[in-house]
Amino acid sequence: MHAADGPIQIAPVHIPAVLERQEIVTARGSSEIILSNRHRWAAPLGEMTRRTLTQDLLQRLQGNEVVLPEQPAPADTREIVVNILNFQSDAAGHVVLQGSWSLLPPGSDTPSQMRNFSLTGQAEATGYAGQVQAMSRLMGRLADDIVSAVTQ
Repeated sequence: MHAADGPIQIAPVHIPAVLERQEIVTARGSSEIILSNRHRWAAPLGEMTRRTLTQDLLQRLQGNEVVLPEQPAPADTREIVVNILNFQSDAAGHVVLQGSWSLLPPGSDTPSQMRNFSLTGQAEATGYAGQVQAMSRLMGRLADDIVSAVTQ
């Protein structure tokens, strides 16, 4: 697949403060969360999400069509802005990724495309490892949606 109209770069990913913490967050019910004392992210969740999404895009597009997160961008680079509302699992292993993404043309603050997403998945293994693997699969589905839009 080829990105139409120039390369793309993922802007910093916006994550709610309740999720942007070192501890892995799990939902308990509709209004309670559990913070793990032992299981932590290796880096801030927003930064990890940006890098994971970039890696997923690199697997789906040609290398010169994706600008790495901290790489200086060519003048024709389009920016993908991702806003995440919810990205967590519950005790039963159901994982949710909800939010929106926007495509900004080079040099513009006005999106040429905006899409909401609500993706769900199920952890195949119990515990935090299963949760993280399910989250990674949802990020791959988000990358698929972005690729579909930018290659039209």
